[in-house]
Amino acid sequence: MTDNKLLTSALQTLGPKLFSRISQSEMCEALGLLDQKQLAARLGLSYEAFRWRVSKGRLPKPAVKLMRRAYYTADQVDALEMREAHSNNSAAKNKEENNGSSKR
Repeated sequence: MTDNKLLTSALQTLGPKLFSRISQSEMCEALGLLDQKQLAARLGLSYEAFRWRVSKGRLPKPAVKLMRRAYYTADQVDALEMREAHSNNSAAKNKEENNGSSKR
Protein backbone atom coordinates (compact mmCIF):
# COMPACT_ATOMS: atom_id res chain seq x y z
CA MET A 1 0.00 0.00 0.00
CA THR A 2 1.43 3.41 -0.88
CA ASP A 3 1.89 6.31 1.53
CA ASN A 4 -1.23 8.15 0.42
CA LYS A 5 -3.48 5.09 0.39
CA LEU A 6 -2.29 4.02 3.83
CA LEU A 7 -2.76 7.44 5.39
CA THR A 8 -6.10 7.99 3.63
CA SER A 9 -7.32 4.65 4.94
CA ALA A 10 -6.22 5.54 8.48
CA LEU A 11 -7.86 8.95 8.25
CA GLN A 12 -11.14 7.43 7.03
CA THR A 13 -11.04 4.76 9.71
CA LEU A 14 -10.15 7.00 12.62
CA GLY A 15 -11.75 10.26 11.61
CA PRO A 16 -9.93 13.59 11.42
CA LYS A 17 -10.22 14.60 15.09
CA LEU A 18 -9.04 11.30 16.48
CA PHE A 19 -6.40 10.93 13.77
CA SER A 20 -4.77 14.23 14.77
CA ARG A 21 -4.60 13.18 18.46
CA ILE A 22 -2.79 9.90 17.93
CA SER A 23 0.95 9.92 18.48
CA GLN A 24 3.20 8.84 15.64
CA SER A 25 4.36 5.76 17.55
CA GLU A 26 0.77 4.70 18.27
CA MET A 27 -0.15 5.22 14.64
CA CYS A 28 2.80 3.13 13.47
CA GLU A 29 1.91 0.35 15.88
CA ALA A 30 -1.74 0.36 14.75
CA LEU A 31 -0.75 0.31 11.08
CA GLY A 32 1.98 -2.30 11.54
CA LEU A 33 4.80 0.01 10.45
CA LEU A 34 8.42 -0.50 11.51
CA ASP A 35 11.28 1.95 11.27
CA GLN A 36 14.75 0.89 10.15
CA LYS A 37 16.07 0.31 13.66
CA GLN A 38 13.11 -1.89 14.58
CA LEU A 39 13.35 -3.89 11.36
CA ALA A 40 17.11 -4.33 11.73
CA ALA A 41 16.59 -5.80 15.21
CA ARG A 42 13.81 -8.05 13.94
CA LEU A 43 16.09 -9.39 11.19
CA GLY A 44 18.97 -9.89 13.61
CA LEU A 45 21.18 -7.24 12.02
CA SER A 46 22.95 -4.30 13.56
CA TYR A 47 21.49 -0.94 12.58
CA GLU A 48 24.71 -0.06 10.74
CA ALA A 49 24.73 -3.31 8.75
CA PHE A 50 21.08 -2.81 7.90
CA ARG A 51 21.65 0.77 6.70
CA TRP A 52 24.65 -0.38 4.65
CA ARG A 53 22.54 -3.02 2.90
CA VAL A 54 19.85 -0.42 2.12
CA SER A 55 22.43 2.05 0.78
CA LYS A 56 23.92 -0.66 -1.48
CA GLY A 57 20.48 -1.68 -2.76
CA ARG A 58 20.57 -5.11 -1.15
CA LEU A 59 17.50 -4.25 0.91
CA PRO A 60 14.62 -2.02 -0.25
CA LYS A 61 14.03 1.47 1.04
CA PRO A 62 11.06 2.08 3.34
CA ALA A 63 7.74 2.58 1.54
CA VAL A 64 5.99 4.97 3.93
CA LYS A 65 7.03 8.41 5.11
CA LEU A 66 5.29 9.89 8.15
CA MET A 67 6.37 13.32 9.26
CA ARG A 68 10.15 13.13 8.70
CA ARG A 69 10.63 9.42 9.31
CA ALA A 70 10.51 6.46 6.96
CA TYR A 71 8.78 3.20 7.76
CA TYR A 72 8.45 -0.28 6.32
CA THR A 73 4.94 -1.63 5.79
CA ALA A 74 3.82 -4.97 7.22
CA ASP A 75 3.98 -6.42 3.69
CA GLN A 76 7.60 -5.30 3.29
CA VAL A 77 8.49 -6.71 6.71
CA ASP A 78 6.95 -10.09 5.88
CA ALA A 79 8.72 -10.23 2.53
CA LEU A 80 12.09 -9.32 4.05
CA GLU A 81 11.70 -11.86 6.86
CA MET A 82 10.92 -14.61 4.35
CA ARG A 83 13.87 -13.51 2.18
CA GLU A 84 16.26 -13.51 5.15
CA ALA A 85 14.99 -16.91 6.33
CA HIS A 86 15.48 -18.35 2.84
CA SER A 87 18.93 -16.78 2.61
CA ASN A 88 19.92 -18.18 6.03
CA ASN A 89 18.63 -21.64 5.09
CA SER A 90 20.58 -21.54 1.82
CA ALA A 91 23.74 -20.45 3.63
CA ALA A 92 23.36 -23.24 6.21
CA LYS A 93 22.76 -25.79 3.47
CA ASN A 94 25.86 -24.65 1.55
CA LYS A 95 27.95 -24.76 4.71
CA GLU A 96 26.70 -28.28 5.46
CA GLU A 97 27.47 -29.42 1.91
CA ASN A 98 30.95 -27.88 2.05
CA ASN A 99 31.70 -29.53 5.40
CA GLY A 100 30.50 -32.88 4.10
CA SER A 101 32.67 -32.73 0.98
CA SER A 102 35.80 -31.65 2.87
CA LYS A 103 35.58 -34.65 5.21
CA ARG A 104 35.82 -37.16 2.36
